[in-house]
Amino acid sequence: MKERRVGTSRVTDEATFLRELDDAVRAFSFEREISDGKHRLKIPGHRSIPFWAPRKQRLFGPHRPSSDMYEPVATAVMSYLMREFRPRTMFDVGGATGYFNFIAASAQAVDATVHAFEMRPDWFALAEEKLAGEDWCRGRVFNHLVGVSDRRVGVKTVWYSKTDLYETKPDPSQYREAWWRRLKRRLKGNADVATLKSADILITSLDDLARQHGAPELIKLDVDGYEAMALPGAAELLNGSQLPFVQFELHKNERLKRFGTSRRELMSFLFARGYRAIAFSDPDDCKGTRIEKVTIDSPEIEIERTSFFLMYRARRHARLARVSYLK
Repeated sequence: MKERRVGTSRVTDEATFLRELDDAVRAFSFEREISDGKHRLKIPGHRSIPFWAPRKQRLFGPHRPSSDMYEPVATAVMSYLMREFRPRTMFDVGGATGYFNFIAASAQAVDATVHAFEMRPDWFALAEEKLAGEDWCRGRVFNHLVGVSDRRVGVKTVWYSKTDLYETKPDPSQYREAWWRRLKRRLKGNADVATLKSADILITSLDDLARQHGAPELIKLDVDGYEAMALPGAAELLNGSQLPFVQFELHKNERLKRFGTSRRELMSFLFARGYRAIAFSDPDDCKGTRIEKVTIDSPEIEIERTSFFLMYRARRHARLARVSYLK
């Protein structure tokens, strides 16, 4: 697997790293602007990027972007990592419509290459559409219609509903939402909420993707429970001498049991490879979130909710003052 030197950082010890990360998240700011009739997002230290904020929850009438920021804590963490550690390659696993692609690529501290992997054809198409309008990141952001699993499977038929993905064709009871959600969507004009679609896509592992595109220094992972498959498929990548930062959502045990695993087992997998973990108590509130180190025995590991973690590896060689070398 190809490795290379990455951007230098003045952060050479763990205490400084944790303190500066906390400061960066709490001080995070952004502005919205309108250019040529389109909403744009401006974050200090980043280029202006397309903005599609969460929409106000209205049953009837047009939906306008709300004043809320999309995943503000995760955005603040990525902005800090791009500025301070300057990763040159980022993998966005579960790239959806491309928001975090642009966050990483727009960082002005480094000309990062971003590879985004999304297995929903509809979201992949939207990501490609948004990318086509941004000439500045051509040749640096690459969207891939790829599903990530624990091994290379090859081209396979997958099924997807409005909210979920399946590797085998599910029974309607598995993908039909609660009646009140279906009613709400239908009143908004989304008549196909219970429709199941299928597509033939490549299913492979993160290790295989790293061999193809180079080992990333930063991985963002948000795959709605598929972290149970994606993380074991990165065993080679996560055992290397250059451990990437991993910022990811860990879902409830209720969702993970579908894959025969649990929150504790997945965190144990990462801890066993030398990673340390930071948990964020509220991923939607930069100023109010509580940032704390967690261990395998911390209550956050067992709590039944979707949690946002940043994984980093402590290294003995702090004198190198490079990314992932935190003593």
